[in-house]
Amino acid sequence: MSKSAWGMVFVSIAAVLWGSIGVVVALLFGRIAVDPLMLGALRLLIVVPFVWGWHRVSSGQWQIRATAAQHGAMLLGGVAFAVYQVAYFAAIPYIGVAMAVMLNICSAPIFTAFIARLWLGERLGFVQMLAIGLAIGGATILVANPADIATWSWLGVGYALSAGLCYSVVAVTTRTVAPAFGVATPLAAMFGVAALVLVAVTLVIGSAWPTDTTVWMGALYLAVVPTFVSYVLYVRGLQAITATTAATLSLCEPLTSTVLAVLFLDEQLTHVAWLGAGLLFGSLLLFGLAHRWHPRQSE
Repeated sequence: MSKSAWGMVFVSIAAVLWGSIGVVVALLFGRIAVDPLMLGALRLLIVVPFVWGWHRVSSGQWQIRATAAQHGAMLLGGVAFAVYQVAYFAAIPYIGVAMAVMLNICSAPIFTAFIARLWLGERLGFVQMLAIGLAIGGATILVANPADIATWSWLGVGYALSAGLCYSVVAVTTRTVAPAFGVATPLAAMFGVAALVLVAVTLVIGSAWPTDTTVWMGALYLAVVPTFVSYVLYVRGLQAITATTAATLSLCEPLTSTVLAVLFLDEQLTHVAWLGAGLLFGSLLLFGLAHRWHPRQSE
């Protein structure tokens, strides 16, 4: 396969791993009173040594040599990642896993398309725009349940949309710096900044560190699998494809979240939901075809 095709595969696998986040967080919230801010801080504190150690091994140095613009992009990406995960975690108790995933991830391609157009000058062809529309529509049908609209919390909706916007900033800033570095360097910088931000906030507001081992085990899983492993794949993929393409391929996440919710949270899928899953898969296939027809738009 070509470099950009592998990039699409890596991002898709990363999105599948991200799909486990909502279910794990929902299970934790269902058993223990967990502060979303503290859970986000624990996740990053655990993962930072992994990525910084990898950065040291791969680059041969602890410091990050970059231009002022690259440092600025990684700083912005780190702050955005900190806000993203806290907003995402905070949305789940208000609107549930399905709605939090839908509003977060399905809004991200729209935000990313606009930001990438202004920041990176990325342009989309008609087929890719059609694929984005089908992906958003399919993901919406997949996880939306009209019967639950009356129970929506506008605060939860705001959290989820804020997470989608911050995710888009992470995607665009990562795409800006990824081609100039190895995979570990931008991750080390962004996760380090995000960890500093969240730990500083927890100290300022006086949040108590959890003593329950279940919280620490959940944070360990979140740090290693859907953070360290998935973002390694994600950044490697972003070295070969556009930020908008990556954000759209990330719509594999709601599909994974829905399947896991059926298995572990006793949620049920309707025939309409399966239709949404079919549209989602079709959009991803269409993106692949668009890449073959117009490869320069995805590289």
